[in-house]
Amino acid sequence: MICDDHVLIRAGLRSMVEGIGGMDVVAEAGTGQEALAAVGQHRPELLMLDLSMPVMNGSEIIRRVKQRSPGTRVLVMTMHRALPRVQQVLAEGADGYALKSDPWDELVFAVRHVSGGYRYISPSLGCALADAADDDQAAELLDILTPRERQVLKLIGEGHRNSEIARLLSISVKTVENHRTRLMRKLDLHNAAAVVAYAINAGLVGE
Repeated sequence: MICDDHVLIRAGLRSMVEGIGGMDVVAEAGTGQEALAAVGQHRPELLMLDLSMPVMNGSEIIRRVKQRSPGTRVLVMTMHRALPRVQQVLAEGADGYALKSDPWDELVFAVRHVSGGYRYISPSLGCALADAADDDQAAELLDILTPRERQVLKLIGEGHRNSEIARLLSISVKTVENHRTRLMRKLDLHNAAAVVAYAINAGLVGE
């Protein structure tokens, strides 16, 4: 599903999605209210969302979509590059953050990646998020994690699912879930997107 208040952008995104193969656009929306109604009706696997929407902003749409259809993954596609905004949106539950100025093939990758169950952040933002982190504070907070919890945090930040982390670390999925729960409690993180954002801010991704 595509949510953007510009008709031409929606048309371009529809063309991109339909060209990927194996994907169909089930609905389009030009306002937040239209988006919520369509999500309730279609329960799309993926919502491509602009943040600058009339009447209801993108952050509110994300929160309500996650309440109404928890299985719908949200890929933000926007021109907003301000790091506090990026961090806020990820913490609020967005599964991916892409820039409309990114190359076409990068946007296609973002759609595939998020619809496949992975987290995504535009490469041009990932480095900036890491650079913006307070290194001393990040190091101090990471010190409260066990080495295994830090490994799990790093792999989550890189977009791996629990089953993949279990395979990579040769542990059970249940053990991964336990590590994930403990590190989230220690770092005061409340959802998966916040964990990804923290891993990036702390400089673990690409380490």
